[in-house]
Amino acid sequence: MRKVNQITLIRMGLTFQSLLTQHRHPRPGRVRSVIEGIGLDRERDQNDRPQGKPRKEPKESKQGHRETVKEFSVRNDLSFKNPVSLAKGSPMKRRLRRLSNSTLPFLCLVVGCTAFERPILAQSQELQQKVAEIKQATAQNKQALSQYTWMEQVTISLKGEQKKQQHFQVRLGPDGKPQKTSLDAPESSDSSGREGRLKKHIVEKKKEEYKEYADQIRALIQQYLPPEKELLEQAYQKGSIALSPAGAPGEYQLVISNYLKQGDKMTLVVDEEQKDLVSLTIATYMDSPSDAVNVSAQFARIPGGPRHVSSETIDGVSKQLTISTQNSNYQRM
Repeated sequence: MRKVNQITLIRMGLTFQSLLTQHRHPRPGRVRSVIEGIGLDRERDQNDRPQGKPRKEPKESKQGHRETVKEFSVRNDLSFKNPVSLAKGSPMKRRLRRLSNSTLPFLCLVVGCTAFERPILAQSQELQQKVAEIKQATAQNKQALSQYTWMEQVTISLKGEQKKQQHFQVRLGPDGKPQKTSLDAPESSDSSGREGRLKKHIVEKKKEEYKEYADQIRALIQQYLPPEKELLEQAYQKGSIALSPAGAPGEYQLVISNYLKQGDKMTLVVDEEQKDLVSLTIATYMDSPSDAVNVSAQFARIPGGPRHVSSETIDGVSKQLTISTQNSNYQRM
């Protein structure tokens, strides 16, 4: 009986190994039929025995065989429900190992994304709030400045040498653009002789050329200063605004890319408590990026009134032209 049971168990193990290789999930009824089929083969084993020595089966053999089949069936069901119990190196084991190796990085990525979801969301909400605050502040300042008039001093330098200085009385027009009235006396047109007139003509032509270029630069910068509410909103919707700390405590900066032109950059430094602009820098260009223009501006508050541009420096890099502007003497109209 012991030898028969060993042969039966070996055949049963080979049968289940074949089932695992074919990646089939056996059902209890199918396993039982296979086992019972193996049990029927026992008759062939008995026929192969030498004749004359018939082996007597104990009365409990049939019952013991059924218990063995039942026990092995239960173990088999448990082994399929628990993949870890599969034999080492089996095809199913290798397939599960490959599946776990490919799934684990994905699960780690999902967990990592979930972990960073809250900080990113919090940063997005903070950026949205900061942009809304600066949009409101610039719009209010622009509206309040329309009730004021002030003096503006403009100094134009070429290659570090001052060429011209102008003074204007300024106010904002109905369109929000500065309207300027010159406060300087007309230039004298005295000339002595033909040589003097020729030299003056050359100088005037050169001055007119640079004056035209300076006017173009100032017209460009007026589209940046002060920042427009609509353009700030467009930049935010495009994801072109980055929030970061500023150098001084209590301040932060908004770095805006592609604000007006592709490749330009404008940095706003904001007082976090007052929610007002402290300074501003711009890196832009005229018709092509090779004709770069850099701007820096400082803001101040009118006593009991809005903030304004107190000083501004425009640097036309290619022509080494610098335009410095100072604003003062603000009066309510």
